[in-house]
Amino acid sequence: MYWNDDTDKKAGFAVPDDVVDVAFRIACPTLPLDHAHALSSALLKVMPWLEDEAYAGIHLIHGAASGNGWFRPEDTENELLHLSRRTRMRLRVPRKRLQDTQALSGQSLDIEGHPLEVGNPELFLLSSLPTLFSRYVITREDLDETQFLEAAAGQLKALDIPCRCLPAA
Repeated sequence: MYWNDDTDKKAGFAVPDDVVDVAFRIACPTLPLDHAHALSSALLKVMPWLEDEAYAGIHLIHGAASGNGWFRPEDTENELLHLSRRTRMRLRVPRKRLQDTQALSGQSLDIEGHPLEVGNPELFLLSSLPTLFSRYVITREDLDETQFLEAAAGQLKALDIPCRCLPAA
């Protein structure tokens, strides 16, 4: 079993600042629900270095999960994601690429026929929280939950990230 809450707290951890998140204001009323490939393709056209840059990543754009009776649609073929003016587009980049990334400001991207105007960026350090959340994890389709947890724990260990494992009951 994984995820024991009885952890040893290591004092004094400082979040490294050699990789940062850059959040851009965007003007884009709607996007396709399944926009990951279109967004990455549009970004790679203007920043081809993203594909091979270690520690670089593209976050999906998320609208509100719910609010005022609105819930995220589920029909990826026929419905759109409606975005508010507070919605941001985030990129994770090495600090050495910060100037290259900020040059995206002022550009217009075509996301499957939906124009996305890129506004001013804001810089964020990576989170110092001891627990992180991921909406999506890419893994083999044939893994059951136990196999997935074992694989994830092995990958974390390879990165020298502690994962406390308890013997199965």
